[in-house]
Amino acid sequence: MTDPRPRATPLVMNRRRSIPSFSEQQFARSVGFARDVPPRGRPDALAYMDTGVLLAVAASPECLEVFCSHYQGRLFAVQTVIEEVRRKAQPAAPGDPERLVRIAARLVLARMLIPGILQADGGANLNAELYDSVMLQLSKMPDVANETHHALKNAGEAMSITACIQNNAEGKKSIFFTNDRSASLVAQAREVAARNFRHVLRELVCAGQVDETKAFQLFSDGYQVSKVPAQECPESAQELACHKADVCAVCSSRFD
Repeated sequence: MTDPRPRATPLVMNRRRSIPSFSEQQFARSVGFARDVPPRGRPDALAYMDTGVLLAVAASPECLEVFCSHYQGRLFAVQTVIEEVRRKAQPAAPGDPERLVRIAARLVLARMLIPGILQADGGANLNAELYDSVMLQLSKMPDVANETHHALKNAGEAMSITACIQNNAEGKKSIFFTNDRSASLVAQAREVAARNFRHVLRELVCAGQVDETKAFQLFSDGYQVSKVPAQECPESAQELACHKADVCAVCSSRFD
């Protein structure tokens, strides 16, 4: 039976805010990660994963296990992100500097995608006009040293952000998890909450899955395969701690 409800279109979706012009130096200091999501996360939101966060999680089998448990039933990746993971999982030549990346990519496929923990969003209802607009914004972002850019990467980010915009417009709250500076800024301009690997670890700490000392070590492991912008990196384990005794009530009043 055909769904009688009208599909969300760009006319009823959130309006695009312009992204400020940056010099390379200004851009390197700018991020668009959401500040209105509580440290414990939003358990009612769908989690759309970018390649970098998936790889960072899979850098440690222990992190991968608790991550899958915490996000069970709400983990999604668009098809282009899955294709990028598959590309990175290709066998490496001896001495390949991306050996750890390839190992992590294979774990994502074996432990998350094949068992169905990570659900594929094939983009059947993707709004092409909206996607093109998001892709254009991403293509205009400045390049920064040590940040890789290629067509498949931008396509994955654009499709993920587009999926989140459409989901949010239809009442299906969605958060985009990415370690990429450009993607976070475009997501912010589109009123899509963006989070990174540090936020994932803080959620796991708040959920009691790991303590802050372990989370700090897991961040170091994940950073080896997917870097997070410098201003988002914790300098100590204490920055990942959850102060449940005196903060949770305040956190709830601020964000809920």
